[in-house]
Amino acid sequence: MKKIISILFISLLFISYTNAQDTKEKQKWKFGLHFDNLSDSQRAFNAETNGVIINKVSKNHPAEAAGVMVGDILTHIDTTEIIDQKQCIQVMKDFDTSSGKAILKIIRNGVKMDITVKFE
Repeated sequence: MKKIISILFISLLFISYTNAQDTKEKQKWKFGLHFDNLSDSQRAFNAETNGVIINKVSKNHPAEAAGVMVGDILTHIDTTEIIDQKQCIQVMKDFDTSSGKAILKIIRNGVKMDITVKFE
């Protein structure tokens, strides 16, 4: 009986851990954006030297509904400046969606604009 209880307990711990990891992965992509660091030529072309370039906008995600496009340069999420890909992933993963929205500051074809992303 103790062996069965131990096996059940270990199984529950594993399931909890797996669910937590799945939730973290989903949170990381809650905006529906995929991006890369800016190249040297992209930095030279734009006034901003920090940020990431959007290379994919996932269908049926908040960023698509808001109008974010491939090629946009993301420079800020709300008031947080985006430095590079690694930092942007962390900012998105940690972003609290409970306010229902985020303001993305982007550059599109050299024009700075704000895009409001709404979370359901």
